[in-house]
Amino acid sequence: MLGGMTAKGNYRLRVVAAAVVAAEVAYLVLWAVGVDLVLASGGTVGAVQVAAASAVASFAGWVVLALLERFTGRARRAWTMLAAVVFGLSLFGTAGGDGTAAVVGLSVLHSVVAVVLIAALPRCAGFTRRAADAGGAGDSGHVAGRAAAGNGR
Repeated sequence: MLGGMTAKGNYRLRVVAAAVVAAEVAYLVLWAVGVDLVLASGGTVGAVQVAAASAVASFAGWVVLALLERFTGRARRAWTMLAAVVFGLSLFGTAGGDGTAAVVGLSVLHSVVAVVLIAALPRCAGFTRRAADAGGAGDSGHVAGRAAAGNGR
């Protein structure tokens, strides 16, 4: 664990790092095959912009998930649906690429980050110490966790 960070926070920090690394790997592959991420506005997207954008999106997703956990009973489901909608909307922004290769390349970057975040970030949503002690996973949707906690619906 990082200094004072909970296991859940440590896990989510690793997910954020994984999303950034995955985006950078995808960027390097695109660069290696000759895709220039040129925007119609005249700018270009480079490794620094990819890292910054993926980190900001990842931390924003973490904050939203934490808020949903605090104020809703089904944070994992709500976050996953919201993240899927945000991902879909983010693809409209890729239309700002100059040419088909740039649009596809930007779409790939958005997709890579979305896959990592949607698959991994909410995995410990709703995890509680009491459920862990009972051998379950709290509100994360695992039947074994609900049965062990005594409400095996």
